Amino acid sequence: SIYNSGQHLLSLINNILEMSRLERGIRKYRMNPGDLRDTVSETVEMFRHSPEAADFDIKVILSLLPVRTSYDEGAIRQAIINLLSNAVKYSGNNDDPRILVELVGNANEAIIEVTDFGVGVSDEDKRNIFTPFHRSINDEVQAKGGTGLGLAIVREVARGHGGNISLESKLGKGSVFRLRLPILEESRKENFEVENGAYLGYRGRT
Repeated sequence: SIYNSGQHLLSLINNILEMSRLERGIRKYRMNPGDLRDTVSETVEMFRHSPEAADFDIKVILSLLPVRTSYDEGAIRQAIINLLSNAVKYSGNNDDPRILVELVGNANEAIIEVTDFGVGVSDEDKRNIFTPFHRSINDEVQAKGGTGLGLAIVREVARGHGGNISLESKLGKGSVFRLRLPILEESRKENFEVENGAYLGYRGRT
């Protein structure tokens, strides 16, 4: 119990420090070209072994084609973990503890989708969910704790990469968070050919 409490406190402190760096503009991204598929799959696999994911069935669907972008791997890993932690939180105590992570690429962007099938997000929460220190008005979500910084950090990471984060949700049905990042020219050409029918079977489940 002492160890778990210490880890939780450390996580809260790290989130506060990270948000402070982002707001002050001193977080420096180390951008390198790469294929997002390995980063997504490895990050999800790491999260699967965390205590908070113990009761969850997490599925991953990855593009069979490379999804190449220029990104800071550490920052994107953090964003994915924050989205997964958020999915656990918004799953509440329902009987469908599933999370679906999907990575796709199109002619313009890479999209990382994290879907839960939980309590959903109210219209009131939607307006402020990416605001630092925002806490949900839902009692089940509030009971999970947290600082209200996880999604704010995801938004800042997305913006720092020239992308964005969006939410689609219905109460009682679950939520889909979409992290969008610009892709490299080589992937843009490849995905353009896919979208125009050269090759359609480009997604696979792991």
